[in-house]
Amino acid sequence: MAKNTSLYFRIVEGRNLPAKDVSGTSDPYCIVKVDNEVVARTATVWKNLNPFWGEEYTLHLPMGFHTLSFLVMDEDTIGHDDVIGKITLGKEIIGSQAKGIDSWLNLTRVDPDEEVQGEIHLSLELLRDRKRRRLRCQVIEARDLAPRDISGTSDPFARVLFNNHSAETSIIKKTRFPHWEETLDLELDAEELSEEAMVTVEVWDWDMVGKNDFLGKVEIPFACLHKTPRLEGWFRLLPLGNNEVDAGGKLGALRLKVRLVEDQILPSMYYQPLIDLLVESVISPAEVEDSSALSMLEEVTIVESRQDVAMTLVKIYLGQGLVVPFLDYLNTREVNHTTDPNTLFRSNSLSSKAMEQFMKAVGMLYLHEVLKPIINRIFDERKYIELDPCKIDLNRTRAVFMPSVTVKEGYLHKYKAEGPQLLSRFAFKKRYFWLTSESLSYAKTSDLQVRSSIPVQCVCAVERVDENAFQQQNVMQVITQDDDDGRMHTMYIQCKNVNELNQWLSAIRKVSIYNVHMLPSFHPGVHRGGKWTCCLQ
Repeated sequence: MAKNTSLYFRIVEGRNLPAKDVSGTSDPYCIVKVDNEVVARTATVWKNLNPFWGEEYTLHLPMGFHTLSFLVMDEDTIGHDDVIGKITLGKEIIGSQAKGIDSWLNLTRVDPDEEVQGEIHLSLELLRDRKRRRLRCQVIEARDLAPRDISGTSDPFARVLFNNHSAETSIIKKTRFPHWEETLDLELDAEELSEEAMVTVEVWDWDMVGKNDFLGKVEIPFACLHKTPRLEGWFRLLPLGNNEVDAGGKLGALRLKVRLVEDQILPSMYYQPLIDLLVESVISPAEVEDSSALSMLEEVTIVESRQDVAMTLVKIYLGQGLVVPFLDYLNTREVNHTTDPNTLFRSNSLSSKAMEQFMKAVGMLYLHEVLKPIINRIFDERKYIELDPCKIDLNRTRAVFMPSVTVKEGYLHKYKAEGPQLLSRFAFKKRYFWLTSESLSYAKTSDLQVRSSIPVQCVCAVERVDENAFQQQNVMQVITQDDDDGRMHTMYIQCKNVNELNQWLSAIRKVSIYNVHMLPSFHPGVHRGGKWTCCLQ
């Protein structure tokens, strides 16, 4: 059973932002992070303290998440961009709102000690003998630590604290994925064995000059060691403390719309009885007044979920080749049940919503064929134009996943690695990619019919690559396995920006969600100089 986590958010606008430039204004833009990983960046609104963005995104997160953060930055042409403030929303807060979050939220100050990420692998046990007690903590490894050095890495070490006792591991330089495999013992007195005590493990970045940088901490109640002889697992690193305050609105506010949807997806055979009922509802148009599964579904659907229901139904009937009878059935019911002669179709009815979703599905292919080359040319020319956001449609369309239909396409830079070998940062070649529900294909240009192709069913993993691997941003990897001999292959793909990177990641994840040979773990770095750049192994 697969789990599908979809996170929708829309960055509407900001208000009363502080001035960061000498002109008395700011050039604000937003960076969106999921668990401290950048997933989106808005456009920059120049010289404006009340910017309007109106940008919306939908992320598909197969591994789930913990926090969603919005950072408002002031873009500077010289030097580093200034941080204005941020908003952090926990998964529990978002999930507790059935209709999602739609409100103004005040920005808070950004504390470097609060910007932590990653996990640490620990094993703890309490050793007892006749004369003494010992707390044994085995610090095994950590992963995805925050980069604190200019090279994009850190020099991490771990520190175990309990009451007045402490011990430290060795320092492992230039890595965000350290392997310590060290055992630290703390001698304890009998009066210190209180269940209310707390075992703390901190991770720090060692600096030769200045103070060390905080990377995160884990707090484990001592009572847990009384209940189990040995406690082992991966623990998420947490900040020093929740020091976030809204600064009384002095940093401004953002209007956000956020909605979380988590679905458990069963194998397709379990949905077949429902599909049979839905198909039976539309194959007899003469019986449209009779009760059917589709008519009952229309009656119980609430207004807030009607668009999602319509989108799902359109996809089902498109897959069954019955979308026209389906729309005819809904339209006939809508006409027959109309009581006001001045109102033929209600905008919030299931019939109207289904027709809207159908037009999006059909029109998407036409728009890609006709308008996409023109839009790509406009984007490549990089000419400044002014758009009135009040006069354009801000709704985004969705792709319909059908066999042989192109889900996503465009120019990317790729390198296909064959095994652990030396990989040059200049080995990427520009290619045009096509992604369908069946294959990932690429060629030198978009008009070539001879293409290299990778079956989607062979995809084992798709994830971004650590920036330290090539000293470049927006690189992802697609790991595949041959059906014949089981050999593993890795293709590295570089995108133009973080938005394009996450669009491709999301698209490939969605078409490969049912693959049975997905890898539970893999290296986020590359193999160079006889070792991996991520864990130095």
